[in-house]
Amino acid sequence: NFTGTGNALANTITGGAGNDLLNGGGGADSLIGGTGNDTYIVDHVGDLVTEAADEGIDTVRTTLANYTLGSDVENLTYINTVAFVGTGNDLDNTITGGAAADTLSGGVGNDTLNGGGGADSLIGGAGDDTYIVDHAGDIVTEAASAGTDTVRTTLASYTLGSDVEHLTYIGTAAFVGIGNSLDNTITGGAAADTLAGGDGNDTLNGGAGADRLIGGTGDDTYIVDNAGDM
Repeated sequence: NFTGTGNALANTITGGAGNDLLNGGGGADSLIGGTGNDTYIVDHVGDLVTEAADEGIDTVRTTLANYTLGSDVENLTYINTVAFVGTGNDLDNTITGGAAADTLSGGVGNDTLNGGGGADSLIGGAGDDTYIVDHAGDIVTEAASAGTDTVRTTLASYTLGSDVEHLTYIGTAAFVGIGNSLDNTITGGAAADTLAGGDGNDTLNGGAGADRLIGGTGDDTYIVDNAGDM
């Protein structure tokens, strides 16, 4: 495993077969990975990341306010403080924002979009996408028939928007989760949750607490694992 750090000039830093960390410094640098799970620090608009296909799970960590992943790099993480626009590629991307109001867009892969602390815009595409929703102002945008998608939320109450199939609560308080007209799977947590399906063939699983599970039209399935479940 190699750590290569440049200076203020335009450097070329080349990794090897290990899990390398390449940081060119202040100049417009050329960062060339190899096999292994490589990490690239991108802090100049002229930085160029070069990866080969199927050569590990690679990550760009950037301070730039706008960044689009090049080919053959899977993950993108923002490490600055202003609002960020992050765009994925055709791979299965994990894109992570910061504390401000970010806009994150996946591509055709099975992407995970996590905006961080701000009121974020999370835009999926084709593929089975996962959205981490931890702010009441987060907006999830999906297209119809573009994969089987999931919202994972820490909010105490959440209603699925259109074109997203599944909802999972990952907080610790009591949760109110509401589905839509699709075939939803809604999963609660350890507290006493209230889960409501819609018009589809829904599966409602409240988790460990004494939960209230409310169906609708459709062929619904209820997971009952507590004597207090209703």
